Amino acid sequence: MARRGERYFGLQAGLQPGLRHNKREAAIRQRRFWKHHIRDEADHAAHVRYCHMNPVKHGFVER
Repeated sequence: MARRGERYFGLQAGLQPGLRHNKREAAIRQRRFWKHHIRDEADHAAHVRYCHMNPVKHGFVER
């Protein structure tokens, strides 16, 4: 039985050609992605605010 990581790798490998062709990305995650650990409540609030306001910033919805 395949482990979770092996299944994920297989899924990622299967999706890569389409992503590479359509979006010019080499993997599921974007190249500019990085991990960030939430430090405290203020940091958490800032990230929640960013997630809520980002669609507004890009004009997908109105405030």
